[in-house]
Amino acid sequence: SRQAWTPYVRYGDVIIGISSMVWACFLWSLIRCRRRIVLQQINAAADELALLAMDPVPLQRPLVLVPGYASSTEAMHVLNEHLARCFTQSSCTIVALDLRHDLPLQDLISQAQAQLPAQCCDFIGHSLGGLVATAMARPSDNTPWVFALAAPFGGTCLARAAIVLGYPYPKILNDLVRDHAELARIRGRAAEQTGFRGLRLAGDPVSSGLPARLQRAFLAPALLGPRRRHQAIHTDPRAIVEIVRALRRRP
Repeated sequence: SRQAWTPYVRYGDVIIGISSMVWACFLWSLIRCRRRIVLQQINAAADELALLAMDPVPLQRPLVLVPGYASSTEAMHVLNEHLARCFTQSSCTIVALDLRHDLPLQDLISQAQAQLPAQCCDFIGHSLGGLVATAMARPSDNTPWVFALAAPFGGTCLARAAIVLGYPYPKILNDLVRDHAELARIRGRAAEQTGFRGLRLAGDPVSSGLPARLQRAFLAPALLGPRRRHQAIHTDPRAIVEIVRALRRRP
């Protein structure tokens, strides 16, 4: 009979509904709080970039930009524009280096290294470009500063999936699988370079494989998708101002 029903049977749907609403409100408040913190950080970094652009200084040495897999330096235009505003004579000292992606990693590094200016250089590379930038920094560069943005120093399982799905440039993808020997060598070079800095967004699906002391992770907007978390680092004002600050303070 209805009188024998337990309170849960009588009011179970109401309890579940109220619990769901409480959890939804809690999660929504977390998302809003996270969004507010990230926006404050981004706005503060953008304001600092605007101030630095009002007093540009010369770059100390040529700065080489290296793009990621199946990309080009045109994708790094936001970063390039900020560099051009914050430094004088940047058109002569910022070198956009596009890669040949149809080569294995070691050959790609050698081919890119052959295009470097004779002067001592600093480097900024995104994803695959971060690996290449770290590997092609020369002893003659005299303590090069290398900024590796979202670079997969430990490899990524996504490379194996990309091969199966028929993505282009399988030779380079083969060298980006987890724990590849060439990646271990480049990771060792990153640890040896006193001017190395790893930058990424938290939650990037492509893990860096670096110890915490070699990298800095910025909070990502709560609803930013995995692909954008990997790509957005070179447009993020927080990463850009970190790079500009470091280059301006370079001895």
